[in-house]
Amino acid sequence: MSEEFDLTASTALAWEQFEEQFAAFLADMEPGEALVITIQSAASEEEVSPYLQLAAEEDYLRLEVSSNTYLTDHYALTPYDEKMLVAVGLGTPTCGANNLYDGAGSPNFFLDVDCTGETPEFENLADTATRILRDVLSVPHPAFLYCNPLLDTPDDLEADDPEPSPVVAPVTREHLLHLVTEALTPMLGFAPFHCDNGDIPICEGDIVVFVRVHPYFPTVELWSCVVDEVTDPVAAAYEVGVLNRDSTFIRYVVRDTRVTAHLAIPANPFVADHLMTLLRLMMKSLTKAEPDLVHRVGRGRFSPSPAAEVAARSAALQAAADPAPEPLPLFRHLQAVAPEMLDEHVVARICGADPDTIRELIQWNENDTALLDRAHRDAQEDEDEAAEAIIGTQLRLAKAMTALLIAAL
Repeated sequence: MSEEFDLTASTALAWEQFEEQFAAFLADMEPGEALVITIQSAASEEEVSPYLQLAAEEDYLRLEVSSNTYLTDHYALTPYDEKMLVAVGLGTPTCGANNLYDGAGSPNFFLDVDCTGETPEFENLADTATRILRDVLSVPHPAFLYCNPLLDTPDDLEADDPEPSPVVAPVTREHLLHLVTEALTPMLGFAPFHCDNGDIPICEGDIVVFVRVHPYFPTVELWSCVVDEVTDPVAAAYEVGVLNRDSTFIRYVVRDTRVTAHLAIPANPFVADHLMTLLRLMMKSLTKAEPDLVHRVGRGRFSPSPAAEVAARSAALQAAADPAPEPLPLFRHLQAVAPEMLDEHVVARICGADPDTIRELIQWNENDTALLDRAHRDAQEDEDEAAEAIIGTQLRLAKAMTALLIAAL
C-alpha cells in the first residue's frame, strides 16, 4: 500500500457513505415497503438485540427503534440511551407489545416524517437514523449491520481528516473497563491480559504499570510498585518527598516495605487519548526515577505474577517490534471478546475491500505468528507452563486471524 491505512478516517467515510445511500433508499421507498436494520452480535436465538426499522405509508415515513419491550436483558437500553433517543427527536413508546394501538403510537421509540412536502426530509431522517446507530446503539462500523439493500458502498468518496478520540460517558464500571480495554488494544496489538483482580499489566523494559478501573468512582488508576523491598524507611520518605515536589501528575507513596507510584485519571467522560498520554508519561517518569530510587532506599524491584509478567512482556515485545497496522488491532479485539461478530465479509468491508490493505495485514500477522511461535517453543523448552499457556493462546488466535484475512481477499 502506498499510504498507511487510517481506521478513523475509513470508519468516518463508511458512515458518510451509509448515510448517503440511506437517504437515497428512503426517497425510493413505496407505500407498504419496509426496511429492518439489525445489529450483528453474539446474541443467541433466544436473545433479541437492538434493531431499527422503517415503514413507508401513503404520506409519511415511520422510523422505529427497538425498546426494552422487546429487547432481552443483555441488550436492554439504559436510561441514558432512552434519553438520547428522545433528544434526537423520537417519541417514547405509547403501549406494550400485546396492546393494540391506532397507528399514532408504537411499542417502540418512533418518529413520523411527512413526505408530502416539496422537499421531503429524507436526508434529515437518514442523519437521525445514522446518529442513532452510531452514537446511541454504539455500532462501531456499518459493516456490523444487517441491511442488505444498503450494503453496496461506492469507492469514489475521499475521507475527511481523522477525528479526535471520542468522548464517552461510561454507564457502569464494566462499561468503563470495556472502554479502557478498547483503548489499550491498538497499542498492544491484541486484547490486553487481565489479572485476577481485573488490573491490566503494561510492561516496558523493567517497568510494569497496572491499569485499574476504580470500583466505586468513574476513575482510571495507573499504579506501579517502584521499590519492592525498602531497607531505609527514612531515606525512602525523603526521596518520595522530593519526587512528589517535582512531579505534576504522579503521586509517590511509601507503604510498608514498598514505594508505589499512582496516577488517577477522571473518566466521566472517558477520553482514550487522555489515558494513552498519561500512561506514556508515567512510563517515561518511572523509567528515569526507578533505578536510582531502588539503589538509594531498597534492594528489590517489584516482580508481578508469572502470568501477568509474561502477558505484559509479550505485549511489549510485539509492540516494540512493529506496531500492528490498522485495522488489525480492532480485528484482534473482536476476535478475543466477540468472535461471532467477525467473519471474512466484515473484515473485507472494514478494509474497504482493498486487497493491498488486506495483504499488508496478512504479512504483518504472519511475521507476528512466527515471533509467537519462537516464544512458544522457548517456553516449552524452559518448562514455563504459565508462559506456554498464554503465548499458546496468542499463537492460536494469530493463526486463526491469518486464515480469516486470507478468506477476506
